[in-house]
Amino acid sequence: ARNVGLDNARGEWITFVDSDDWLSKDYLDDLIRHSDSDLVIADFTVEGEGQWNENLPVGKWQGKDLNRIIEGSIGIARITAPWCKLLKKSLIGQIRFYTELTTQEDSLFMFRYLCAVHVVWITSDKGYHYNRKTIGSLSKSLEGNHVQFYDYLRLLEPIISDLWDRFEVPRQHLVRNTMGGVLYKEQLYV
Repeated sequence: ARNVGLDNARGEWITFVDSDDWLSKDYLDDLIRHSDSDLVIADFTVEGEGQWNENLPVGKWQGKDLNRIIEGSIGIARITAPWCKLLKKSLIGQIRFYTELTTQEDSLFMFRYLCAVHVVWITSDKGYHYNRKTIGSLSKSLEGNHVQFYDYLRLLEPIISDLWDRFEVPRQHLVRNTMGGVLYKEQLYV
């Protein structure tokens, strides 16, 4: 469904909202204030069980400063998930979600998008409401949600090379942090 949306999108910016999440009334207005960037990353409010803290430094990041942000946070959801963000449609180009994967396709999409990014705004706006309490939500569904480990690695390998070239982050750091989400989900779902 997301690829169909991308194929038919007409605007300058793209945002993604999971089917069980919701946005505050001013969410898009708050993010579009930072339209002098390639990517706007918001904070989010967790609805439901538990806490989730992913602190990223607020501000406009580019050049070597952006490299340090990417190096320190490449494996966290505020970077790897497509939700809680504004993405410039012109930079998405032909990047699409891998439909052969049932998990981690979000991170592969975002890693490829990051390779095109030069300016990032990170905001403290919490207008995205991430729902962790819906029993039937994709993030709660365990059945069939195993990691297709080898497919993910096959698709990730060239992306790691691109990220390394783009952000000058050590390859072993990229591998460790990009695999963190996979290994964490593997523990939850096996």
